Amino acid sequence: AAVRAVARSVPMFLYRGAQPVQVPDTVELAEVARAALLDEHLPTGTRKVYLHRAGALAVVVEMLPTKVVQVAVVLDDRSEVLDEAHGEAWHAWLRLSNALALRDWPTVVTTTSLVRSSGAGLDDEFADGAGRPIGAWADVYDAARPGDERKLVAALASYDGLVPPVVGAEGPDGIPLDLSWPDRQVAVAVTEMSAQDRADLEAVLDGVFGIDPAALGPQRLERLWARIVAQHRAWQAEQAAAADAVPVR
Repeated sequence: AAVRAVARSVPMFLYRGAQPVQVPDTVELAEVARAALLDEHLPTGTRKVYLHRAGALAVVVEMLPTKVVQVAVVLDDRSEVLDEAHGEAWHAWLRLSNALALRDWPTVVTTTSLVRSSGAGLDDEFADGAGRPIGAWADVYDAARPGDERKLVAALASYDGLVPPVVGAEGPDGIPLDLSWPDRQVAVAVTEMSAQDRADLEAVLDGVFGIDPAALGPQRLERLWARIVAQHRAWQAEQAAAADAVPVR
């Protein structure tokens, strides 16, 4: 009984300093951990859980009203993250697995490849808002203006391979940029922009995209995403060409 009591309390050692996350009631704790590890979109909700992230390891803890503590321990097992640092996460995952083995409260120990994605994706419910993302996109969402701007950030966060933009950067002549990728010379205007400001930006940036959030659905978002990615790839090609042009001494 004493050993079981200790096993029950193990997640509480990870609770301190963990990030509180609001999730829907229908989402499993392991799905929250997977979303954090893979930077996937996660819908928001009223249920509060706590996320502890350490490299390729994520632990999600939830304290139920009955005072039962449930936990999910998830290791990122994708081949592209298997490096020396991953070994530390793997050993921590094994230690937690052993420490939690005797728990008689809800406990999941698994890997990302065995957990289904909880992302709602983009569908006809986009207009209702995709919710606050987690991971690297969470700070961007919080910095964005409530409403259309946050809605767009949440939707873009659901795409793989797209790095988070900068919110509220200042462009040429002090022109405010809603969302931008400065190193890629790309900006997205969510609020209305004057023709002069747009012309000034287009003179120095490679891509300036205007968005009408009221008419923004999955298909339009797909096109926006494709244009941003295409611009990013063109930027990468230019950088590679410039590097090849540098004479070797």
